[in-house]
Amino acid sequence: MVGSPLSVASLAGHLQVSPVTVKNYLRRLDDFYLTFSLRPFSHNIKRSLLKAPKFYLHDWTRIAEPAHSFENYVACELLARTSFWTDSTGRKFDLYYVRNKQKEETDFLMTRENVPWLLVEAKLADQPVEKHHLATAEALGKIPVVQVCRQLDVAIVQRERVFRLSVNRLFS
Repeated sequence: MVGSPLSVASLAGHLQVSPVTVKNYLRRLDDFYLTFSLRPFSHNIKRSLLKAPKFYLHDWTRIAEPAHSFENYVACELLARTSFWTDSTGRKFDLYYVRNKQKEETDFLMTRENVPWLLVEAKLADQPVEKHHLATAEALGKIPVVQVCRQLDVAIVQRERVFRLSVNRLFS
């Protein structure tokens, strides 16, 4: 379930416990730095709080499935950078994910001072950036899109403000 929207009510029903219990356990996992969650980005704060967050592990090496493990690794790196930039610049950087009404999703959205700043999509191998990511970037104010892949030594400008980079180039 790492990197997938998690419904507390659905999980509570599956485990046959109350939703309050599930929320408390998830909060404890967060408190002990075992997990962190990303909320979907929405200009409407109330709507964003009602949508399911995505959960990630701080120890991404525990995830066996390569695509989920890589996405979790990218989430950890971006979370660390947003925290560092906030602390070092005094400007507020945050990390979200984006999901549209057609249920097309972009893994990460970085905001600066609550304004969309950069979209990031994680892929195992290099491939052209999908059209829905480009449409999302346009809708959010023509922000840049970076598709990061695990494949080494990739550095491609697909078009203006659309980049495909390998993880070793982006996070080195």
